[in-house]
Amino acid sequence: MSKELQFPLPSPGNEPEEVMTWMTFTHRPYSNKRVDKIAGGGAVGDQMKDITGTNRNTLAQITLPAPKSLVTNTVAKYEQNKTAESSFTEQVPFLSIGESSPTSRGYQTAFRDFFMTDFLRDLFTGGLIGRIDMDRAETIFSQMSPRTFQFSFPMISKTAGEALRIAEIVDTFETFMLPVVDLDSTGRQRMPGFWKWYFWQKNNTTNSSKFAGGAWSSQAKTSVLTEVRVDKTPAGGAYSASNGVPLTQTLNLVFVELEPILRNLVGDQILSRSESLVSSRSGSIIGGNLSPFATEQID
Repeated sequence: MSKELQFPLPSPGNEPEEVMTWMTFTHRPYSNKRVDKIAGGGAVGDQMKDITGTNRNTLAQITLPAPKSLVTNTVAKYEQNKTAESSFTEQVPFLSIGESSPTSRGYQTAFRDFFMTDFLRDLFTGGLIGRIDMDRAETIFSQMSPRTFQFSFPMISKTAGEALRIAEIVDTFETFMLPVVDLDSTGRQRMPGFWKWYFWQKNNTTNSSKFAGGAWSSQAKTSVLTEVRVDKTPAGGAYSASNGVPLTQTLNLVFVELEPILRNLVGDQILSRSESLVSSRSGSIIGGNLSPFATEQID
């Protein structure tokens, strides 16, 4: 791990921590393999044995107090003036949910009813009496837009050391969202890495609990960092510590999920596209159908 940063700095000695609920971000290198996308990047030799990302190559890990503002935006796209309905499908018994397998009698009945009613009536009398098709337009599902996650972290330092740590954290987010120079190829660059995060709570001085994805993170999946917005004068002026670093900064982050999401057929678990495909191939759901509101001991 190349960078591990935390703000506020750990309390000296046995002094009680001021922060109880924390948020930890991990940043790992890009990979286009499904199991690596699930784990948040950082390919390893045996991806399936480390699909949770525990032992993967981590470029940065940043721990901050739970944000002042946390906004999750989930949007489903639908197309209007389209329909999946037709007169023929309505006439075929086996196309209804819960019906038995198709039979030759079902086919014959469907063709007879379709052609001897609507088709012939429209052919001979429809134009005379002004018969036209009923409006069958529906709002049809198209796709899920990638979810966005917005976080706001106001950070106020108490010492010059904490002011420097704030600056280091801001700089890490600003630089690690960038593409990387590829020294092995002239005029080429490498994709920026992936981000994942989780919330956790310090129960006491010896152990902590990691919250599962539902309660705070909305079961967030591997994401990319698309926007870093920094206010270096949130206190109304340019106040700096003795080392010349801003005393207070507000960090605003916007992440976008890498892949579309789906709902597990059983339960309330959200799956990324890669998770659903890997689950289908392996025959078991990634994550084992755990409750999205469970907790896990991490220390």
